[in-house]
Amino acid sequence: MKVSPEGQLVGATYLGGSGEDGATLIAVAPNGSVAISGTTQSTDFPGISGIASSTAPASFVTSIFISLTVLNAASYVPNTIAPGEIVSLLGYGLGPDAGVAATSGATLPTELAGVQVSFGGLPAPPLYAQAHVINAQVPWELAGETSTTVAVSYPGVASMGTPVIVGQSLPGLFGVGNSDGTQDSPSNPAKPGDFITIYGTGGGPTSPAGVTGAFWPQTASLPLLVLPVTVMVAGENAKVLYAGASPLSSSGIFQINALLPSDLQASPASSLVLIIDGTSSAAAPVAIQ
Repeated sequence: MKVSPEGQLVGATYLGGSGEDGATLIAVAPNGSVAISGTTQSTDFPGISGIASSTAPASFVTSIFISLTVLNAASYVPNTIAPGEIVSLLGYGLGPDAGVAATSGATLPTELAGVQVSFGGLPAPPLYAQAHVINAQVPWELAGETSTTVAVSYPGVASMGTPVIVGQSLPGLFGVGNSDGTQDSPSNPAKPGDFITIYGTGGGPTSPAGVTGAFWPQTASLPLLVLPVTVMVAGENAKVLYAGASPLSSSGIFQINALLPSDLQASPASSLVLIIDGTSSAAAPVAIQ
C-alpha cells in the first residue's frame, strides 16, 4: 500500500494466488515501480511462465512484472489517462531487452516484438517496446469511460490488469517550436509577439474523431480539439491561433499554434502552461529573446 507524507492511505492492492505465496524482498525504484521477489506455489499466480525446477515441481516462476506504472509520455504525470493519449508503461519483463520501435506504415501495429497492450480489453498500439518501458496509444474508444484497466502480454504471458482513471484530457508537452520551424531553446529563443507551435499528447477528443493507431492526414481541413484550450506564458495569456491535429503525426499527438504576448520579458526559461478544459499541463520552459 502507498501512504502519503501526511500519513493518509493513498491506495492499496493485493498480490497472490489461491495457494501458498511468500515475499522475501520488496524494493521501490526511482520511477515509482515496486519489485517483489519471493516464492509461489499458486497455480493461478498472475504471470506464471513455468515450473521453477524439477526438484520443486510445486514452485513456479513469472516472466513479467505484473504491476505497471502508467505515465503521460510527454510529462510523466501518472495515474490518469485520456483517450488517444500516448503513454509510457513502466515495469519489469515487459518486452525484449533491446528496444524495438514500430516501423512507419499506414497504421501502428497491435503487436510489437511479441508485446501486446490493452486498455479495458481494447488493443493499444505500441510505438516502442523494451523490457522496462512501453510507449503505446490509449484507444480513442475509451471516450466517456471514467476508469479502466491496463494489461501487457509478453511473450504470450498476460499481466494482471492495473486500474487507471480515465479523464477527458491530460495534456503533456513534448516541446515548443519557433515560427521558423526550429526548436525553441535558450540559444534559439522566440521573440515577443511572434507565434510558437506546441506539441503534446492527452489533448482530449477531436472533431472529426481520431482513429486509434492511425496517423493524422496532411490536408487543408484538419481535426480540431473539442475542449477549450488556454495557453499561459509567464503568467500571460497567449492567443490560440490553432488547436488540433499535428499533420502526419500519430493521432495521439496534438499541435497548438499560439501568439506570444508582445510585452514578454527576456528569459531563457519562461513558464509555459497549457490548460485544456480546466486541466493544466506540467509547466514547460520556453526561451524568450
